[in-house]
Amino acid sequence: MDTELLKVKGLSFRVDDDSNFRDIHFSIDAGKGYVIVCENENASNILLKSAAGLLPGPLEPGYIFFKGKDVYSPDEKEIKEIRKEMVFVFREGTMISNLTVQENLFLPLLYHYPNTDKKTAMEKIAEDFNFLGIPDVSMQRPAEISFYDKKKLAFIRAALQQPNLILMDRPLFNLDSSDQEQVVRYLTNLKKKGVAFLMESQSRSILDALADEVIIIEEGKPAVTVGKEDPAFTKLADLFR
Repeated sequence: MDTELLKVKGLSFRVDDDSNFRDIHFSIDAGKGYVIVCENENASNILLKSAAGLLPGPLEPGYIFFKGKDVYSPDEKEIKEIRKEMVFVFREGTMISNLTVQENLFLPLLYHYPNTDKKTAMEKIAEDFNFLGIPDVSMQRPAEISFYDKKKLAFIRAALQQPNLILMDRPLFNLDSSDQEQVVRYLTNLKKKGVAFLMESQSRSILDALADEVIIIEEGKPAVTVGKEDPAFTKLADLFR
């Protein structure tokens, strides 16, 4: 039986003051992957960041709940509980410039789990470095490492929290084919462990490996969710690169 993690109800918003997206409803279930499909990239990005609680709130109209909690709740304790289990990965692999890589990786983990065994966490980080082909950059600053490694490190940082849901903005953005393959394998392993994904992506490999459903949004129409077994899913797949 599916376990609902995230629920979007009646969300409406405008893009560039002339495109109206309204009455958006969908749910994200545990352990499943979802890709947002929209011709308007700004609209899909707004929807993704709205779902993550990253845009100014509260929403009007619309509601977004994670495990029954409002992601735009004014209750800081409630928001902290949501952030513990729902993580956002930005397309640029953003890191704090004046911290080392190790400090960046540990920052959210220790914030949510202050009693974390650092030795065990470092062993897991070393395993992930090896899996993703990242050299030992633990003590370097973000400016000293490549964009490709920073991008992959963002997934390691997210996975360290052992979240239920990871939201991703163009996870393969600006990666070469080899790095893309490594990231897809890494994310596939997380999904096998029960992590759910909500993604904005135009990558066919992301769709094939991680998506169980696509969420289609069009201007002026309610959202439509299409499963992998639906013929419409196959037609949409042809639009991905």
